[in-house]
Parts: sequence; structure tokens; C-alpha cells
Amino acid sequence: MKLIYMLCIVLSLAAAAPAQVAPIAREAAEELIEWMLRQGGAHADDVARLGGRSGAREAVEELAKVAGREAAEGVVRRGGPGALRAVRELGDLAPEGARLVASHGPRGTLVVQQGGRGSVELFKRYGDEAVRILADQGPDAGARLLNFAGDALSRHGRVLSAEGQAHLRQFMPALEKAEPAVRSAFLDRLAAGGDDFLVWVSRRWKPLAVAGGLTVAAITAYKVGDGVAEGVRGVVDAMPNPSRDAAAWFAWWLPVLALVALVVAGWVLRARFARRA
Repeated sequence: MKLIYMLCIVLSLAAAAPAQVAPIAREAAEELIEWMLRQGGAHADDVARLGGRSGAREAVEELAKVAGREAAEGVVRRGGPGALRAVRELGDLAPEGARLVASHGPRGTLVVQQGGRGSVELFKRYGDEAVRILADQGPDAGARLLNFAGDALSRHGRVLSAEGQAHLRQFMPALEKAEPAVRSAFLDRLAAGGDDFLVWVSRRWKPLAVAGGLTVAAITAYKVGDGVAEGVRGVVDAMPNPSRDAAAWFAWWLPVLALVALVVAGWVLRARFARRA
């Protein structure tokens, strides 16, 4: 019984101990440096800037000690030129920077090079969506967007398209100055609808949103799916009225009619060939 009790204590202590990252063997580090040299060009220049073979090997070994072997290998092999040096300059954020670069490749390296520690902090907080927004918008505009809406987007795992990011950037200057109730209502609906909400605001309330005239009542009128409905309504509104302009109405439908005619003709020809066979 006493033995079982002691065994349970040992197992619980082992489970509570912090996970250790896997270091990298000297031979494996040497292989990575060899790989960089074989790539030539900017990769070989990286080795030289790190102090030659020995300096580059030490950089890989140091990174593996804090980030793990897999992350260190990912930085070297997938991060592209400059990745190892960019991550090394992050100091205590090197482990998170290594994971960022290993996951996102050259795009991640660019984010780290442009935004440094600030971009890595945003990655820690908001994950892969932060990398995408920082890469699309740049370090300053991307950080501003994430600091404003990052919590709302991450609440439901929302991913903004390039169009959605552009809409949000238009609205943000006014929203940042808006009253807390308006800003809170906007972010709640953004969390619920993502791109759909931004399309709805742009189509229905864009002048007010840009000028800072949005109200809580206007914002809370949104229901998920209204953005799609507004898009469909926009197509319908753009369709010419046949009673006013028959020629324009016919020109609008001509491509559709031509496609239908091609499908019918293909079906008829296939039926005839089938009978002959």
C-alpha cells in the first residue's frame, strides 16, 4: 500500500513538471547548416552573417533549446532567407517567433522582420489570423486593426477576407472615437457576423459609419445573413427595368440565355449520337 502511495506521488510530480523542449543534436544542426549552404544565395549569406558554420550552428542549437528541435528545423527549412536571424533577435519571444515562422513560412518571416516583438505578441494573443492580417495590412495598420477588433474576431473564430479588412479600416477611425456603447455594439455584431456584418454596414450605412454617425439602434438591427441579403438585393436593384429599357434588360440576360442555349444544344446532340450508336 505504501509503495502504491509513493508511486502515485512520483507520477503526479512528473505530470506537474513543465514540458521540456527537445534540443537538437550537433550533427542535426550541422545538417541544417549544410542545407542552407547548398541553397546558396541569400541562405548562404545568412550563414556568413551568423558567423560562419560555427556561429550558425550555435544559433540553431540555442533556438532548439528554447523552442524545440521541430520549430528550429521549421525556421531554417521553411522560413526562407533571414528567418533564423529574425527569430534570434526576438530575445525571450524567440520560441513564439519560431513557431510563427515554422507555421507560416516566408510570410511569417516577413511579419517578424517588419513588426518584430509587437507582431509576435499579437500572434501569441490572436493566433494565425493575426499573422494573416499583419501580412495583408502591414505591421502598423494590422496592429491597429487587431488591437481594435482582435478580441471580437477571436471570440467566434472569425476570419476576415481582404474585402472585410478594407471595410473595417474605413470604419475604424470613427469607431475609435465613438461612445463606448456604440463601439461595443459594433464589436458584438462583428463577432457574430464577421464579413457578412461588414458588408451589411458598407451597403446600408457606409456614409454614417465613415462619418461617425452610427447608432446602437442601427447596429443592432443587423442579423446574421443580412449582408448576403443586401448583396442579392444589390444585384436585383442593378438589373434594368424591362418596361423602361427593354434593350438593356435583354443585354443583361443575354449571357444567361446563351448559356442555357448551349446546354440544351449539347443535350440534344448527345441524344442524337446515342441513338445512332
